[in-house]
Amino acid sequence: MSPAPTYKHQFVVGEFYSPLKAFVVENRLGVVLMAPFDVLLPFGIGTPVEPDVIFFRRGNEPGWEDKNFQGVPDLIAEALSPGTRRRDQKIKLEAYRDAGVPEYWMLDPDARRVVVHALQAGRYTELCRGGLGEEVWSSVLPGFRLKVDSLFPAARG
Repeated sequence: MSPAPTYKHQFVVGEFYSPLKAFVVENRLGVVLMAPFDVLLPFGIGTPVEPDVIFFRRGNEPGWEDKNFQGVPDLIAEALSPGTRRRDQKIKLEAYRDAGVPEYWMLDPDARRVVVHALQAGRYTELCRGGLGEEVWSSVLPGFRLKVDSLFPAARG
C-alpha cells in the first residue's frame, strides 16, 4: 500500500482544483475530478493512471455509474512530490502525450512553480511557466488564468 500524499501535495492539489472547478462550473464546460479516480488511456498506455486533477470537457465526461474513465481527458494536473517527481516529469508526461491529452499541468510545491504543457502536432510544448508573482493560463480552457501564488502558502520563517 502506498503512503498517503503529504500535506503540501494535498494543499496544492486542493488550491488548484477549487478555482479550476469554479471556472468550469461557471462556464458550464464539463466536469473536474480529483484523485482517486482511475483513467484508462487508449492503447493501454500507463493503465491505469490516477491523476491528481482531471478536467473532462462536456460530452467527454465519465458516466454516472462508471468506476473509471476509458479515453482521453481534456486536461490533467499532477502535483510533483519527491517520490513521484521523475515519474510525473518524464513517464507520465510521455504517457499523457502519447495518449493525446491536450494539456498537462505540473504543479511543483518545492519550487513553487507551475509548468503547463500543450499538445501540438503530437508533441508537448511549454505553453507557459510561472513562479511566485506570476500567472499561468490554459489553452484548453480559454480565459482560465491562475496566479501561481494562490497555490502555495506564504513562505514561513
